[in-house]
Amino acid sequence: MPAEGKASLFMLNHRADRSESMHVLADNGLRPLTYQEALGYSVELIRDLTGKWFYLDGVGIGKSGSYVWDLHGRLVEPTGNEAHDRIVRVYAGKQPLYLCVNPTNHGDKRFWLNASDSPWDSAPVVVGVKTKLREAEESMEKCATALERLKRAAEA
Repeated sequence: MPAEGKASLFMLNHRADRSESMHVLADNGLRPLTYQEALGYSVELIRDLTGKWFYLDGVGIGKSGSYVWDLHGRLVEPTGNEAHDRIVRVYAGKQPLYLCVNPTNHGDKRFWLNASDSPWDSAPVVVGVKTKLREAEESMEKCATALERLKRAAEA
Protein backbone atom coordinates (compact mmCIF):
# COMPACT_ATOMS: atom_id res chain seq x y z
CA MET A 1 0.00 0.00 0.00
CA PRO A 2 1.54 3.34 -0.98
CA ALA A 3 2.12 5.98 1.66
CA GLU A 4 -0.48 8.72 1.91
CA GLY A 5 -0.12 11.17 -0.95
CA LYS A 6 1.69 8.69 -3.18
CA ALA A 7 0.12 7.31 -6.33
CA SER A 8 -0.18 3.59 -6.89
CA LEU A 9 2.89 1.90 -8.32
CA PHE A 10 2.27 -0.26 -11.38
CA MET A 11 4.57 -3.16 -12.20
CA LEU A 12 4.13 -5.01 -15.47
CA ASN A 13 5.93 -8.30 -16.11
CA HIS A 14 6.87 -7.31 -19.62
CA ARG A 15 10.39 -7.57 -20.99
CA ALA A 16 11.19 -4.37 -22.91
CA ASP A 17 14.03 -2.12 -23.97
CA ARG A 18 13.83 1.52 -22.91
CA SER A 19 11.87 2.73 -25.92
CA GLU A 20 9.33 -0.06 -25.63
CA SER A 21 9.09 0.45 -21.85
CA MET A 22 8.18 4.10 -22.39
CA HIS A 23 5.57 3.12 -25.04
CA VAL A 24 4.01 0.48 -22.77
CA LEU A 25 3.71 3.03 -19.99
CA ALA A 26 2.25 5.76 -22.23
CA ASP A 27 -0.23 3.34 -23.85
CA ASN A 28 -1.55 2.51 -20.38
CA GLY A 29 -1.83 6.08 -19.06
CA LEU A 30 1.34 5.65 -17.00
CA ARG A 31 4.68 7.41 -16.84
CA PRO A 32 8.12 6.28 -15.71
CA LEU A 33 9.35 7.09 -12.23
CA THR A 34 12.19 9.50 -11.58
CA TYR A 35 14.93 7.96 -9.47
CA GLN A 36 13.81 10.19 -6.57
CA GLU A 37 10.27 8.79 -6.82
CA ALA A 38 11.54 5.22 -7.18
CA LEU A 39 13.55 5.48 -3.98
CA GLY A 40 10.39 6.73 -2.25
CA TYR A 41 8.79 3.41 -3.24
CA SER A 42 11.71 1.41 -1.82
CA VAL A 43 9.52 -0.79 0.39
CA GLU A 44 7.31 -1.81 -2.55
CA LEU A 45 10.30 -2.31 -4.84
CA ILE A 46 12.14 -4.50 -2.32
CA ARG A 47 9.02 -6.56 -1.70
CA ASP A 48 8.03 -7.04 -5.35
CA LEU A 49 11.11 -6.52 -7.53
CA THR A 50 14.12 -7.95 -5.70
CA GLY A 51 16.58 -9.23 -8.28
CA LYS A 52 14.98 -7.23 -11.10
CA TRP A 53 15.63 -3.93 -12.80
CA PHE A 54 13.61 -1.38 -14.77
CA TYR A 55 14.03 1.84 -16.71
CA LEU A 56 13.46 5.20 -15.06
CA ASP A 57 12.64 8.63 -16.45
CA GLY A 58 15.66 10.50 -17.69
CA VAL A 59 19.05 10.03 -19.22
CA GLY A 60 22.41 10.30 -17.50
CA ILE A 61 23.57 11.06 -14.01
CA GLY A 62 26.76 12.84 -12.96
CA LYS A 63 27.29 11.20 -9.59
CA SER A 64 29.18 8.00 -9.00
CA GLY A 65 29.72 6.09 -5.77
CA SER A 66 27.72 4.88 -2.78
CA TYR A 67 24.92 7.08 -1.50
CA VAL A 68 21.76 7.05 0.57
CA TRP A 69 18.68 9.13 -0.11
CA ASP A 70 17.05 11.81 1.98
CA LEU A 71 13.33 12.36 2.56
CA HIS A 72 13.03 14.00 -0.89
CA GLY A 73 14.76 11.15 -2.71
CA ARG A 74 17.95 13.15 -3.24
CA LEU A 75 21.21 11.24 -3.15
CA VAL A 76 23.35 12.24 -0.17
CA GLU A 77 26.62 11.03 1.31
CA PRO A 78 26.21 8.15 3.78
CA THR A 79 27.09 8.74 7.42
CA GLY A 80 28.05 5.13 7.99
CA ASN A 81 25.12 3.88 10.03
CA GLU A 82 22.47 3.54 7.28
CA ALA A 83 20.44 0.38 6.86
CA HIS A 84 21.29 -1.87 3.90
CA ASP A 85 17.93 -1.01 2.30
CA ARG A 86 18.88 2.69 2.04
CA ILE A 87 22.21 2.33 0.24
CA VAL A 88 22.38 3.06 -3.48
CA ARG A 89 25.38 2.34 -5.71
CA VAL A 90 25.36 5.00 -8.45
CA TYR A 91 27.10 4.56 -11.80
CA ALA A 92 27.57 7.83 -13.68
CA GLY A 93 27.01 7.96 -17.41
CA LYS A 94 24.96 9.39 -20.25
CA GLN A 95 22.72 6.41 -21.01
CA PRO A 96 19.05 6.01 -19.97
CA LEU A 97 18.69 5.59 -16.23
CA TYR A 98 17.66 2.29 -14.71
CA LEU A 99 17.32 0.97 -11.18
CA CYS A 100 18.20 -2.52 -9.99
CA VAL A 101 16.85 -3.93 -6.72
CA ASN A 102 19.53 -6.22 -5.31
CA PRO A 103 18.86 -9.23 -3.10
CA THR A 104 20.01 -8.84 0.51
CA ASN A 105 22.96 -11.18 -0.06
CA HIS A 106 24.32 -9.10 -2.95
CA GLY A 107 26.94 -6.92 -1.27
CA ASP A 108 26.20 -3.96 0.93
CA LYS A 109 24.06 -1.96 -1.52
CA ARG A 110 20.33 -2.59 -1.93
CA PHE A 111 19.95 -0.52 -5.10
CA TRP A 112 21.99 0.21 -8.22
CA LEU A 113 21.18 3.40 -10.09
CA ASN A 114 22.91 3.12 -13.43
CA ALA A 115 23.37 5.33 -16.48
CA SER A 116 26.55 3.76 -17.83
CA ASP A 117 25.24 0.66 -19.64
CA SER A 118 23.84 0.25 -23.14
CA PRO A 119 20.32 1.57 -23.75
CA TRP A 120 19.31 -1.41 -25.91
CA ASP A 121 19.14 -3.94 -23.06
CA SER A 122 15.72 -5.35 -22.21
CA ALA A 123 14.52 -4.77 -18.66
CA PRO A 124 12.56 -7.69 -17.15
CA VAL A 125 9.74 -5.42 -15.91
CA VAL A 126 8.13 -2.10 -16.74
CA VAL A 127 7.32 0.12 -13.74
CA GLY A 128 5.36 3.36 -13.66
CA VAL A 129 2.74 5.53 -12.00
CA LYS A 130 -0.42 7.11 -13.37
CA THR A 131 -0.10 10.33 -15.30
CA LYS A 132 -1.98 13.34 -13.89
CA LEU A 133 -4.28 13.18 -16.94
CA ARG A 134 -5.17 9.53 -16.24
CA GLU A 135 -5.80 10.36 -12.56
CA ALA A 136 -8.15 13.20 -13.63
CA GLU A 137 -9.95 10.90 -16.12
CA GLU A 138 -10.51 8.27 -13.43
CA SER A 139 -11.77 10.90 -11.00
CA MET A 140 -14.23 12.16 -13.63
CA GLU A 141 -15.39 8.60 -14.32
CA LYS A 142 -16.05 8.04 -10.61
CA CYS A 143 -18.00 11.32 -10.39
CA ALA A 144 -20.10 10.40 -13.43
CA THR A 145 -20.87 6.96 -11.97
CA ALA A 146 -21.85 8.49 -8.62
CA LEU A 147 -24.07 11.05 -10.37
CA GLU A 148 -25.84 8.27 -12.33
CA ARG A 149 -26.50 6.38 -9.08
CA LEU A 150 -27.94 9.51 -7.50
CA LYS A 151 -30.20 10.13 -10.50
CA ARG A 152 -31.50 6.54 -10.43
CA ALA A 153 -32.11 6.75 -6.70
CA ALA A 154 -34.02 10.03 -7.10
CA GLU A 155 -36.19 8.54 -9.88
CA ALA A 156 -37.06 5.48 -7.79
